[in-house]
Amino acid sequence: MQDSKAHVDLPRGCVSLDGRDALGFVRSRMDNDFGRIARQQRFLKELADRATSVSVLANPVRLFQLVDSVGELLTVDEGLGIGTMREFALTLRDVGAGDISMGTIPTVTDSSTGAYYEIPVESGTRELLQAFERDELAQYLGDAPVDEPQPSESAAPEPKIPVDELSPVTVLNASNITALAASTAEVLAEAGMTVAMVGDADRPEPADVLSAYPPGKLSEAQSLRMAAFPDATLELGDESETLTVIVDSDLDPDLIDVVGAEEDEKSPQERQTAPPRPEYINADVDTVDRC
Repeated sequence: MQDSKAHVDLPRGCVSLDGRDALGFVRSRMDNDFGRIARQQRFLKELADRATSVSVLANPVRLFQLVDSVGELLTVDEGLGIGTMREFALTLRDVGAGDISMGTIPTVTDSSTGAYYEIPVESGTRELLQAFERDELAQYLGDAPVDEPQPSESAAPEPKIPVDELSPVTVLNASNITALAASTAEVLAEAGMTVAMVGDADRPEPADVLSAYPPGKLSEAQSLRMAAFPDATLELGDESETLTVIVDSDLDPDLIDVVGAEEDEKSPQERQTAPPRPEYINADVDTVDRC
């Protein structure tokens, strides 16, 4: 690896980095900014692998020296002292570079203004964040196999009425989270539902999502609950023609996985696998011949 701008000149093969070379390695833009990100991710993996190696964790002197050195560089809560950091370090004894998954939000390049900007791809970003929140990032990135769901346990039942045939839905926000109703409505609309209105609720925040339905539309309310809000409480409402969903602060729109939407026809692998990763210079951790 040779990059005069980053002041790094490393030979081929197994290399131990001192501070200067490490700084050059993580600063190098020898291919592009995303390559630099990938090398920084690799560096953190290698650092974690060394820090959690037997030679460190099994040696109290080296372990405490490491914790003390890192601790001096951090600003932490008063309750998190060196002793707690040491205890935490010991819990990482079985963690290696291969157990750490890192992803990069997908983007597209926009140069319409004469300058180059990276614009996040909304759908891909949502999928990555959902995988992170569900503790499925390794499977999403292809770092771990995707478990095949068992139909008897994992397959969600289809709603009796398809989501795109339900009456229009009104989404009201009863929490103090800004735009929660709008974010929820966007997810429902993307799944094929018709959203009639979005607004704030004029009633206290419910304990769970509340679904109010007009007389004669209980079946639709049950289908809506089954499709998007499995923990919702059903309540008979007024003579309105719409189904009304009142959302609470515990609801995370990014975690709503609408059953019966078109994308649910894809296999688990298609839904939960990230696009192939680009290859960048010296960005992949060598798991075969460790130093």
